[in-house]
Amino acid sequence: VYGGDTFPGGVVSDATLFIPVTDGVITSVNLNIATGEYSFIAAPIFQIISIIGSGAAGWGTDTDLTTTDGIIYTISGLTLTTGEIKFRQGNDWAVNWGDSAWPTGVATQGGPNIPCVAGTYSVTFNRETGDYNFFFPIVSLTGSATGGWGDGFDFDLTSTDGVNYSRANFELIAGECKFRE
Repeated sequence: VYGGDTFPGGVVSDATLFIPVTDGVITSVNLNIATGEYSFIAAPIFQIISIIGSGAAGWGTDTDLTTTDGIIYTISGLTLTTGEIKFRQGNDWAVNWGDSAWPTGVATQGGPNIPCVAGTYSVTFNRETGDYNFFFPIVSLTGSATGGWGDGFDFDLTSTDGVNYSRANFELIAGECKFRE
């Protein structure tokens, strides 16, 4: 057991030392056991982008989206009521995006409220271009009863509200199946 005395990188040298870690999300840690060199790699910090509005959780409650690159933000299973929404950055009105189109469009900073229709949606938002899309998640039936497990053997169901899904006139064979999103 060896420790070091620097963060986020250094050289392990003594069992009595402790690495003074600071708060944060770490995407990786590296240790070279031959040289003792170590490094902690911090996760990139991205702007928070959220959806807010009467059609979401209300004008006082932000629903945060997720991102892996700070450009494309997503959320799945977002339940909306008929109303209006906007995208905003940092849970603050200083930077916000809106548009008059539904369910897809190009939001502009300070644009109008986006009219929304009740349903449960998956959402994508491009922070750089303003492109957004509200769409129903794809739900399918897959399994040995559909001819096999996975892509190519799925029977996609359709929805008009993102909650109730159906499919008519298809054939199953004896076997097992599951619904998957």
